Amino acid sequence: MAEQLGIRVREEKLFREVGYRVRGGGCRVHGQDLVFLDRDLPLAERIEIMLDELTRHNLNPELLSPPLRRLLEGVSR
Repeated sequence: MAEQLGIRVREEKLFREVGYRVRGGGCRVHGQDLVFLDRDLPLAERIEIMLDELTRHNLNPELLSPPLRRLLEGVSR
C-alpha cells in the first residue's frame, strides 16, 4: 500500500543515544515521502508505525484488502 501511495519504506538500524528511544516514522526528503522503521524493533511495533503512517493518507477503502482495512480501522478508533 505504501508503494501505491508513493511512499518509500526503509528498514534500518536507527541511531540511539542515552535517554533517546527511536521508533521510526514518516518524513519528507527532497520531495519524497519516506517511512523509516528501526529494524531492531519487534515486527508488531514496525507494523504499528506503518499503520499510523498509512492513516495519515486519504485511502480509498475499496482498494484495501479486507485484513488491511480491519487493521486500519482499529488504528483510527
